[in-house]
Amino acid sequence: MNGVSGVSNTGATVPSATQKMGLGKDQFLELLTAQLKNQNPLEPMENTAFIAQLATFSQLEQLIAMNSSFTNFMNSSTKGSALSMLGKEVTGTTEKGEQVKGKAIAVEFKEGKTVVTLEGDIKVPFENILQVKTA
Repeated sequence: MNGVSGVSNTGATVPSATQKMGLGKDQFLELLTAQLKNQNPLEPMENTAFIAQLATFSQLEQLIAMNSSFTNFMNSSTKGSALSMLGKEVTGTTEKGEQVKGKAIAVEFKEGKTVVTLEGDIKVPFENILQVKTA
């Protein structure tokens, strides 16, 4: 075959919320379209190769949807866990690295981050919580 060769089927990973995908579904579709436009008419892509690429595209769409659903689930779970800390004694580390302990009086959800506020207006990022006790 001249020009563009077939695309092999590779395993995909689901990125975390902070990572970006290397090849999204739009780019994959553009690549497939370019491959079809530029193939040699005397030696077209075999049906099995074309079907494999369409299956890969379908898998990519499903992984993107699953990643979105999982991210939403994790955000809801984090919010529920943080809200359950209200009124309890929380031990954690501030953004400056200081270990603090106090009663949780507020929870903020801002810019994708969850922050628990302790008495004395001490802010502790959710991921820095070390212990939660009944007050």
